[in-house]
Amino acid sequence: MKDVCGVVSTALIVVLVGCAVVANRYAPQKIDGAALSEGSGIILISTGAPEACNRAATFLTLQPTSASYGEEVLARLPVDFSGVKSDFPDHQGSLSALALKAGNYRVYPALGGRYLATKVPEAQFAVSSGEIVYLGEYFIQVPCTTGNVSTFRDRQERDLALLRQMNPNLASMAIRKRILRFTGYIIGDEK
Repeated sequence: MKDVCGVVSTALIVVLVGCAVVANRYAPQKIDGAALSEGSGIILISTGAPEACNRAATFLTLQPTSASYGEEVLARLPVDFSGVKSDFPDHQGSLSALALKAGNYRVYPALGGRYLATKVPEAQFAVSSGEIVYLGEYFIQVPCTTGNVSTFRDRQERDLALLRQMNPNLASMAIRKRILRFTGYIIGDEK
């Protein structure tokens, strides 16, 4: 339910401000090295699609692996949502940085609006204390669709160049690369 409320809240905000485009709430310039406090790490991930979507936008949901689908959502990263200004000149997308407590997490795609998901892939990963890790780019091939083909890609060179512009202090720290891949399904896994 929280997952749906986040989409409804985001959509309502866009309508109320006259379809304005807002900045990414997880933009790298909003985080600093102090986020690497004892027991925390930072993830860097980009999201994207060939073009923006304003009706059935996709978001990449982040949560602990201990949580059930849609529960304990920590972030909903915009993928093709037209309400968020793109960080890239050639496609819709954003670079995000998030500080997380050391532990195990997952990301999975979720559509905005009233769609009932029946099979949702997930990518699990771990965050260690004191590390900054680049997880790659989550990219969907066709925006505004319920049956989308998506993949994780290594766009480290492009994304770290953008990080140097947005947050030079964070970019100057050691960054490990662990490109995500789908590890199974959070719902709809036939066993």
